[in-house]
Amino acid sequence: MCELYPITDSSMNVFLKVLYFSLVSFVIRCRFYFVFLLNDSISNAAGLGFEGYDEQNRPKWGLASNIDILSIELSMNARNSLNSWNITSSRWIRRVVYERVSWNPTLASFLFSAWWHGFYPGFYLGFFTAGLGLMASKKMRRWCNPFFTDHGPVLKWTYHVATWVLTQVYVTYSCLAVSLVWFPAVWTFWSHYYFVPSLAPLLVLLLVPSRQSQRHKDSHDVNGDVKSGPSSDSNTKHSKQD
Repeated sequence: MCELYPITDSSMNVFLKVLYFSLVSFVIRCRFYFVFLLNDSISNAAGLGFEGYDEQNRPKWGLASNIDILSIELSMNARNSLNSWNITSSRWIRRVVYERVSWNPTLASFLFSAWWHGFYPGFYLGFFTAGLGLMASKKMRRWCNPFFTDHGPVLKWTYHVATWVLTQVYVTYSCLAVSLVWFPAVWTFWSHYYFVPSLAPLLVLLLVPSRQSQRHKDSHDVNGDVKSGPSSDSNTKHSKQD
């Protein structure tokens, strides 16, 4: 990839480099989009994607869909972006790993995915970084969402644009590491970012205190003590998925 998309201008500043790598990442993703859409078309032609009819009695063909391009490119958080990539495999990993691991199921799921892809160093660096970024973004959203989304449309849309930019930067940073495969290439690539996307999630996870999601608080208000009553398992499950 470095030979196909070289950085020829050594004077390029960090912002231009981030933009450049984001465009390179998009070009690489387009190749995967083509394969995913071709696979969806073949599955639908065989009738495997049919999932019934909607309210207007129109057929729905999303059962075998493996990609949601708009959600990936326009997502404002890492979770929605990653869940829209290789959808059926993500569901399988959620059932096999995430719902069965008691300690840090998010990181365990990403490490399992790296092992499933192979044994190249770039796989483990990329997936591990993506897992850390996902956990850090969850923690920061619980602090930032109430402030930015409840104080007028200007601040709300500024927040949305900023989170979209950060999501795209982080997707590029972790996914290109997987594509580069070898450690020296990943190290050189990440050095253009000064390793900030690797260090920032660690600082967030270590220094930012945890905060309950609003949904978890609402469940406490409605049900009282979550340890009593039949709704306890449901509340625990929802709070785990936030």
